[in-house]
Order: sequence, then structure tokens, then C-alpha cells
Amino acid sequence: MQVSHTKEEFILDFLNMSFFPNTASLVAKVITSPEHFKRIVATLTDNLKKYEDRFGSIDSPKPETSQQQTSESSKFGF
Repeated sequence: MQVSHTKEEFILDFLNMSFFPNTASLVAKVITSPEHFKRIVATLTDNLKKYEDRFGSIDSPKPETSQQQTSESSKFGF
């Protein structure tokens, strides 16, 4: 998913990624006001908390550093 914004709106692009060939196709686009986007985020946050209260904490992967990304990609010759 890619998120961009202007002063008047937030744009959420949902993409289907394909790695061979390295392409992405747009599956859905959501355009919303900043006020509504904030309500969406609050609703998602609330539901995530309810989920974790019921099923346990979700471990978030740590972001890769650029050095890790480079070493990973070199395994495949890219």
C-alpha cells in the first residue's frame, strides 16, 4: 500500500506486487478527507487493540537497514 496526501485529501493506493517481472498493478484507490482519514486510523487502531486483547500481541518485524537489504539482494545477484 502506498499513502500520499495533499492539504485537502489522503490517497491510499492498494497495489498487487509481482516480483517476476518486478511490477505493481493498482488494485484499489481510496481518496478521503484528512478528517475522515483520522477516523479510519482511529478505528483501525481500536480494532487492532481489540484483536490483540483477544488473541495476543502481534510481533512487528523490525525494519531492515539499507545494509541488510543490500546483503539480502546480493544473494540473488541483484
